[in-house]
Amino acid sequence: MPAIVAADEVLVRLKQAAAEHGMHCSRVDHEGLRGELETVQARWFFGERKVTYFFECRLEEDQRTVHFREVVRATSSGLPVPVITAGKATVAGGTTADAGPGHPEPGPLEYFRVRAAIERTVRDAGWRFRLEAGRP
Repeated sequence: MPAIVAADEVLVRLKQAAAEHGMHCSRVDHEGLRGELETVQARWFFGERKVTYFFECRLEEDQRTVHFREVVRATSSGLPVPVITAGKATVAGGTTADAGPGHPEPGPLEYFRVRAAIERTVRDAGWRFRLEAGRP
C-alpha cells in the first residue's frame, strides 16, 4: 500500500498529471482543482467547431477521497461553407471526433486518458478516487 500523501501534495500531483496532457488547471478554494482543455475540431472560412473538456476534483481530507467530475462541450461559431454536408459526431468510449465534407478528420480528444492519469495519481498518493456524475 502506498504511503498516504497530504492534501496539498495531492493537489500538486494532480495538477502535474493534468498538465502532462495539455490541461490548463487552477485551484478552487483550498480543496479542489479545475482543469480545461480546448481543441479545434474543424475550421471553415467564417468559423470553427471546438470541443472543450472540463474536469473538477474536490478533496475530502478526513476521508482521503478525491471526488472527480467531468464534462465535454462542443460549440460551433460562424457560417460553415455553403455546401451540402453529411457528417457525423461521435462521443463514445472517451473520445470525440467529427468527420464529413467540410470537416477534416481531426485527431480524437482522448479525455479518458486524462481521467485515467488522475485516477492513477490519486491511488498512488494513497487516496480513494470517486467518479461522480454531473457537471463540474
